[in-house]
Amino acid sequence: MRDKNYLRSIGALDRSYIVGANNAEGISTLDYLVFAAGGTIEDVTTPEVVSQYIRSISQSVSPFPLNNDHLNLIDFLYTFPRDEQEKLSAQTIIDMTTDTNFVVPSVLFARLITEASDQTDVFMYLLDHYPQVKDPSSPLKGSNHGHDVLFEFDLTPSLRADNMNNYIVVGTPTNSPLYGIFGGAVATFAKTGIPVSQLQTPLTWPRFDPLEENFIAVALEPEVRSHLYAQRVSLWLDFLPRMGSQTNWRSSRVAFP
Repeated sequence: MRDKNYLRSIGALDRSYIVGANNAEGISTLDYLVFAAGGTIEDVTTPEVVSQYIRSISQSVSPFPLNNDHLNLIDFLYTFPRDEQEKLSAQTIIDMTTDTNFVVPSVLFARLITEASDQTDVFMYLLDHYPQVKDPSSPLKGSNHGHDVLFEFDLTPSLRADNMNNYIVVGTPTNSPLYGIFGGAVATFAKTGIPVSQLQTPLTWPRFDPLEENFIAVALEPEVRSHLYAQRVSLWLDFLPRMGSQTNWRSSRVAFP
């Protein structure tokens, strides 16, 4: 990704891209942790368990060793503020997984491609939709991994029954506009290379700009935003690489492989 000549030789700079993530990709990981522990969400969101999870994930995605100061900073960003009982929200694991596995790689990819060529179109999205949940008291909120597929293809029985959807009500009428907003944009992108949502008043989906880092927040009321999860992304792509390679720090945009 750092070698512009290589990217050009394989045609990577001659294409257009849509890249993005859902706002709660990590729900599936939380479900797995609960299943593996044979317990409840409360069992896997204690400070001790979450701290161990953060340490494990952080070290697995970092290209350089992380010391306790690095890990404490990551822990602070994702687990504070806390209540008096030190209880942690399920959102901690959801956000941590969403960022490290989906959001940060998406932003990094967009940065590297647009830095290699200002003529290559990259369009970024966040599926920022909160579907109706089966249990209103559930801590699981937002769009899990794979929920974008619900608005790109027909709702087949197998898609409705997918475990990724076990906490939401699939196919509610209120979600219908998302087929035009997101699915329609993906369809036009496949045909023309430019995503255009199928609304009465189409929303312009801007190119990813290296300075503004524009993206479209896909929701029932979509909007264009800048800098996806700015502080959290900057932690992984700006601050930690700088602190982890003090003697050879080049740029946040090339620090991670």
